[in-house]
Amino acid sequence: MIPEGVKLEAKRRAHYQCVICRQTKFLHVHHILPQEAGGPATLDNAAPLCVECHDLYGGDPTKRKWCARRVTFGGRTARARSRTATTALLQKFDALQTTWQRAGARWRSSRS
Repeated sequence: MIPEGVKLEAKRRAHYQCVICRQTKFLHVHHILPQEAGGPATLDNAAPLCVECHDLYGGDPTKRKWCARRVTFGGRTARARSRTATTALLQKFDALQTTWQRAGARWRSSRS
């Protein structure tokens, strides 16, 4: 499990966008190298992915290297450009989505 602080920093570095398709909704922070294979729960091994890209790239070992390159490239461009207003707005949007997902999970577990 990736710690919440690492998840937030990974999303911030990617400007709250999927590192593959740049979509901004319902991001999941994915282990590039899975924990089962010894992948650490660190920022260097964390990639924010949307649901669709997580399904396409998450479980495919042949695509891990490409995903890792996108994270590295995104980190370089994130430091090179400043998009503070957009990033702040996307950060708020991500917080709302996370709250909504957790509320839905609590509601579903209370109905079970």
